[in-house]
Amino acid sequence: MDYVRTAHAKGLTNRTVLFKHALRNAILPFVTIIGLDIPFLLGGALVTESIFAWPGMGRLFWEYAERGDYPVCWVFYWSLHRGGILYDYRRYDLHGC
Repeated sequence: MDYVRTAHAKGLTNRTVLFKHALRNAILPFVTIIGLDIPFLLGGALVTESIFAWPGMGRLFWEYAERGDYPVCWVFYWSLHRGGILYDYRRYDLHGC
Protein backbone atom coordinates (compact mmCIF):
# COMPACT_ATOMS: atom_id res chain seq x y z
CA MET A 1 0.00 0.00 0.00
CA ASP A 2 2.33 2.62 -1.30
CA TYR A 3 -0.40 5.27 -1.37
CA VAL A 4 -0.85 4.95 2.43
CA ARG A 5 2.88 5.18 2.99
CA THR A 6 3.03 8.23 0.72
CA ALA A 7 0.13 9.87 2.56
CA HIS A 8 1.92 9.35 5.88
CA ALA A 9 5.09 10.80 4.34
CA LYS A 10 3.14 13.91 3.33
CA GLY A 11 2.35 14.46 6.99
CA LEU A 12 -1.36 13.66 6.91
CA THR A 13 -3.01 12.54 10.13
CA ASN A 14 -3.81 8.88 10.70
CA ARG A 15 -7.54 9.63 10.49
CA THR A 16 -7.17 11.33 7.11
CA VAL A 17 -5.02 8.52 5.78
CA LEU A 18 -7.51 5.92 6.98
CA PHE A 19 -10.68 7.52 5.64
CA LYS A 20 -9.40 9.30 2.52
CA HIS A 21 -6.97 6.68 1.26
CA ALA A 22 -7.15 3.23 2.84
CA LEU A 23 -10.89 2.85 3.48
CA ARG A 24 -11.84 4.37 0.16
CA ASN A 25 -9.87 1.73 -1.72
CA ALA A 26 -10.78 -1.12 0.63
CA ILE A 27 -14.54 -0.61 0.30
CA LEU A 28 -14.64 -1.08 -3.49
CA PRO A 29 -14.66 -4.92 -3.49
CA PHE A 30 -17.30 -4.92 -0.73
CA VAL A 31 -19.59 -2.62 -2.72
CA THR A 32 -19.14 -4.75 -5.83
CA ILE A 33 -19.99 -8.01 -4.04
CA ILE A 34 -23.08 -6.49 -2.42
CA GLY A 35 -24.22 -5.25 -5.83
CA LEU A 36 -23.88 -8.73 -7.27
CA ASP A 37 -25.67 -10.37 -4.33
CA ILE A 38 -28.74 -8.12 -4.17
CA PRO A 39 -30.71 -9.97 -6.90
CA PHE A 40 -30.09 -13.29 -5.15
CA LEU A 41 -31.21 -11.85 -1.82
CA LEU A 42 -34.43 -10.55 -3.35
CA GLY A 43 -35.02 -13.90 -5.04
CA GLY A 44 -34.55 -15.58 -1.68
CA ALA A 45 -37.21 -13.29 -0.25
CA LEU A 46 -39.79 -14.97 -2.50
CA VAL A 47 -38.89 -18.39 -1.10
CA THR A 48 -38.77 -17.17 2.51
CA GLU A 49 -42.11 -15.38 2.27
CA SER A 50 -43.71 -18.45 0.70
CA ILE A 51 -42.42 -20.86 3.37
CA PHE A 52 -43.22 -18.72 6.41
CA ALA A 53 -46.39 -17.12 4.95
CA TRP A 54 -45.07 -13.60 5.48
CA PRO A 55 -46.65 -10.81 3.46
CA GLY A 56 -44.22 -9.06 1.18
CA MET A 57 -43.21 -8.30 -2.39
CA GLY A 58 -42.14 -11.87 -3.14
CA ARG A 59 -45.44 -13.32 -2.02
CA LEU A 60 -47.36 -10.59 -3.87
CA PHE A 61 -45.49 -11.48 -7.05
CA TRP A 62 -46.17 -15.18 -6.60
CA GLU A 63 -49.91 -14.73 -5.94
CA TYR A 64 -50.42 -12.44 -8.92
CA ALA A 65 -48.35 -14.69 -11.19
CA GLU A 66 -50.61 -17.63 -10.26
CA ARG A 67 -53.67 -15.50 -11.07
CA GLY A 68 -52.22 -14.45 -14.40
CA ASP A 69 -52.16 -10.75 -13.52
CA TYR A 70 -49.05 -10.02 -15.53
CA PRO A 71 -49.03 -6.21 -15.27
CA VAL A 72 -48.43 -6.53 -11.52
CA CYS A 73 -45.60 -9.01 -12.20
CA TRP A 74 -44.17 -6.62 -14.77
CA VAL A 75 -44.12 -3.78 -12.24
CA PHE A 76 -42.40 -6.07 -9.73
CA TYR A 77 -39.69 -7.00 -12.25
CA TRP A 78 -39.40 -3.39 -13.37
CA SER A 79 -38.85 -2.17 -9.82
CA LEU A 80 -36.19 -4.85 -9.20
CA HIS A 81 -34.34 -3.95 -12.38
CA ARG A 82 -34.61 -0.25 -11.71
CA GLY A 83 -33.20 -0.75 -8.23
CA GLY A 84 -30.33 -2.78 -9.65
CA ILE A 85 -29.55 -0.16 -12.25
CA LEU A 86 -29.63 2.64 -9.68
CA TYR A 87 -27.33 0.63 -7.43
CA ASP A 88 -24.93 0.10 -10.36
CA TYR A 89 -24.85 3.85 -11.05
CA ARG A 90 -24.05 4.47 -7.38
CA ARG A 91 -21.39 1.77 -7.48
CA TYR A 92 -19.79 3.41 -10.51
CA ASP A 93 -19.75 6.71 -8.63
CA LEU A 94 -17.98 5.05 -5.70
CA HIS A 95 -15.47 3.42 -8.02
CA GLY A 96 -14.74 6.77 -9.60
CA CYS A 97 -15.46 5.65 -13.17
